[in-house]
Amino acid sequence: MPAPSFQISRDTPALYITIVAKDRLPAFRSDNIKKVICKALDEARSSGGFLIFAYAIMLEHLHLLPNQPGTSADVLRYLKGITARRTIDYLRKNNFESSLAKLRHDTWRREHRYSLWQKENNVFSIYSEAMLMQKANYIHLNLPMKIVDPSP
Repeated sequence: MPAPSFQISRDTPALYITIVAKDRLPAFRSDNIKKVICKALDEARSSGGFLIFAYAIMLEHLHLLPNQPGTSADVLRYLKGITARRTIDYLRKNNFESSLAKLRHDTWRREHRYSLWQKENNVFSIYSEAMLMQKANYIHLNLPMKIVDPSP
């Protein structure tokens, strides 16, 4: 399958997204969790049909620069939903009960018991190549000193 094409315009903007862990918990401290997040981002990208130009996994938040083939809400739904699901599954599988307890909340919609992400989102549309490059450079300058190889 050929890679999706992308051209910045008012009709097809990129997005600059920052999503923050619940209560700003330092959830992405371990290399294993970072690997889970990397794989989940790839799954979200593939499932959602969007591109990811740059991203950085910080201690308690992510910066992402995807394109926007649909609505920004669609992109966020894939990004937040799949990364949360894979992270919570990893924590359950490996019996990280204290970490799960920090993500626990009252059961709500569809029996959700845990939240990885805060509800508010910082999403900005990017319409120019100059702004795209500025945000990509910002993301890359914020990378932690140790870069994680997402391959198994």
